[in-house]
Amino acid sequence: MKIIELQENKKIVWECLASDPEWVGTGISFELSEKEGITTIALRHFNWRQRTDFYRWCAYNWAMFLFSLKIYCENQKGLPYQERVF
Repeated sequence: MKIIELQENKKIVWECLASDPEWVGTGISFELSEKEGITTIALRHFNWRQRTDFYRWCAYNWAMFLFSLKIYCENQKGLPYQERVF
């Protein structure tokens, strides 16, 4: 990943340079916002060439990653990939 934008405590945008071929050339951003003492994370994984089964699998796993991060922030223990039940 290459950082293409960074706003401290607000936003980071990466460009994928090397990975699975479907990821190369895509971008990933995390944007933080705060309202009434609650921080929200907006994740975007963009510039996909096509919506394949791999794209769908990645979208699901990004959602699980964010869910695990939420659990970690609330309980100091996340949901490791290896412990997930499918």
